[in-house]
Amino acid sequence: MKKTSLITFLVLFFSFLVFNQIQAALCTDPAATGLVPCGVTLNDRGIPTCPCQIGHVFVAINSVISFIVWDIATPAAVLFLIIGGLLMLVSAGNANLLSLGKQILVSTVIGLVLIFCAWLIVNFILTGLGYTGTWSQIPV
Repeated sequence: MKKTSLITFLVLFFSFLVFNQIQAALCTDPAATGLVPCGVTLNDRGIPTCPCQIGHVFVAINSVISFIVWDIATPAAVLFLIIGGLLMLVSAGNANLLSLGKQILVSTVIGLVLIFCAWLIVNFILTGLGYTGTWSQIPV
């Protein structure tokens, strides 16, 4: 298990170093509105003016992660905080509803802390390795 984890870490680390240089040279297609901003506009010979490269895969991954964290997890957490608070408010002495409301609040806060601490941990590691760019904002 430890050997597999080490190999996975090394592969990800070195691929980050290699593909970081590729990302700097990515072009963007203003007409592309999907996950990957490339390969939509064609020139007069039918060749894309901004061909897709391997670095665009990382742009797509960043778009998916940003969507999950900011467009799904954060509104869902707000909704569950409201639901937990309302359950505690209307419990009227019912111990089961009160404990369910507390459990929802605690689970939601723990989930948010895990999501945002993961971002901080990645940022800390990359800064410690000497990366000076903005890894969470891939230039598009």
